[in-house]
Amino acid sequence: KPADDTEGENTVEVFSSVKDAKTRHDYIANVTEGVPMLLQYQVLHGRILARFDKVLLPSEVEDYKKALSAVSAE
Repeated sequence: KPADDTEGENTVEVFSSVKDAKTRHDYIANVTEGVPMLLQYQVLHGRILARFDKVLLPSEVEDYKKALSAVSAE
């Protein structure tokens, strides 16, 4: 990853159930806990789990949360 990378590596996963999404969320949280280089923002919205690189600002993640809510509400 270039030193001036401002977007990082981001992932959106869509699961067949809310339970599966929550299980994945919890798994990632447990695996990355206490390992700074693996930390990510995680946004769980229904069956959707979005993971955002730590290079993003919290305000940018909030913008993505709003967009995710708007799209998944349709």
